Amino acid sequence: METQDLMIQQSMDLGKVFAESGIFPDIKSASQGCVKILAGRELGLTPMQSLSSFYFVNGRLGITSNTVAAKIKDGNKYDYRVEKNDDQ
Repeated sequence: METQDLMIQQSMDLGKVFAESGIFPDIKSASQGCVKILAGRELGLTPMQSLSSFYFVNGRLGITSNTVAAKIKDGNKYDYRVEKNDDQ
């Protein structure tokens, strides 16, 4: 089996475990779990981080703002500081 095929199979296996566990209610199938894991892998996230960092909305994959902020902080090119946090 090729490396990429093995990676996808491992992600499908993990996706199935997480879908069956019920811990992540938005994961309805092994394929959805696999998609989250593969998307996270592209950003250097572990499978658990991936499952918490991505969500499905209207048939599309979204990423949480906390994950985006963490990836910005991890890079050397940009940084940010929250100066005000209110309802405005």
